[in-house]
Amino acid sequence: MKKKKALKYYLTLVLLFLIITISANNNKLLQTETSGFIYIITDKTVSFTNNSKAEGDQFYWDFGTGETSTEENPTQIFKTFGEYTITLSIFLKNKLKARYTEKIKVIGKYSLSGQIMMGENPLPNGNVFLITNSKSTYNNTANTNIEDGVFSFSDITSGEYTLYAVPEPDYGNFYFPKYIPTYTGNVYKWEKADKINLERNLTEFKINLTSFKEPYYGHSCIKGKFKFDDNYNETIETPLIVILLNNNKEPMDFKRLSPYNTEYCFEYLPTGKYHIHIEKAGCKAIDYEINIQENEPENISYNFIIGEDVIKREDLNSEENITIAPFQQQLKISVPNYEKGIIICEIFDTAGRMIYQKTENSSIFSINTTQINGGMYFLRINSFDNKNIRVSKIFINN
Repeated sequence: MKKKKALKYYLTLVLLFLIITISANNNKLLQTETSGFIYIITDKTVSFTNNSKAEGDQFYWDFGTGETSTEENPTQIFKTFGEYTITLSIFLKNKLKARYTEKIKVIGKYSLSGQIMMGENPLPNGNVFLITNSKSTYNNTANTNIEDGVFSFSDITSGEYTLYAVPEPDYGNFYFPKYIPTYTGNVYKWEKADKINLERNLTEFKINLTSFKEPYYGHSCIKGKFKFDDNYNETIETPLIVILLNNNKEPMDFKRLSPYNTEYCFEYLPTGKYHIHIEKAGCKAIDYEINIQENEPENISYNFIIGEDVIKREDLNSEENITIAPFQQQLKISVPNYEKGIIICEIFDTAGRMIYQKTENSSIFSINTTQINGGMYFLRINSFDNKNIRVSKIFINN
């Protein structure tokens, strides 16, 4: 009797285990899975192929738009580009055997081309950058060369962009007018650039570079450096352009910078008010006003820091920032924060001959120029161990 009860109990446990196992296997088959199908996107048409190992005799596709299909390998035409959730359900003898769900992006591909003009002539060479435009965030998605004024992009996904045309900075150093890097809409500032929507706009564009037509020659120079702050991170480099503006905020000249060339210099500037505008797509730049006074033949240094979404001026506390005060017969020189001992001051004429030399042990001193004929000269200041601190152009009006 006890053996029969034990056997009955054992059989009950085995049956219960089988029921639990079968139930678990059924739940495994019914759970939502992925990678049960593959697809090929051509414009708005998507071809789906059942790629699952589940056995079935009925197939039900839900395309996430309210439209469905019962074909095993259907083709669906979507009305608009976008992201859709696709679900494939597989049945065998009216019983659900598997379900697969995956999100797909139906994104259009476009070609984009156009002309870059400087006046009535095509720009011989340069670059065009294709930049996404979304408030203060941006990304340089592609760039291409300009060849005889023509540029082209292919396989560009749908979305909003701006075009940025940048002439080669070495092209025509002494020709006028001077052509400035220009965004879509024929403007030189990021904030004023036109947006291009490739789904709605034409894909043929023409950009007329902004130009400055008046030649200039003077005695002064505006120069400086830039660097990136610790938080700045950009996966694809966009050009950083330093633009010189006159008092009417008209662009006069530009320098194209990179991590390998971090210095800019605008020479031969006459007296007057100027603005330095640093333009990097997506960064909110501020124009800095500079006033060059009469009898002030100094090199004016403006250094900048490029942040994640802003460009700001760096405090000038470097030993390289020398002030040359306006002078008649006494040239006053100040080398701030220079505490390394003796300073050697030399003046050279335009032929490269040294006509004056003086040794100083102070960071503030003056030079008597009464014995020097009027004209343009070069002032060189070195440390005692012959390391160059600064070279400046000076004009003596004796």
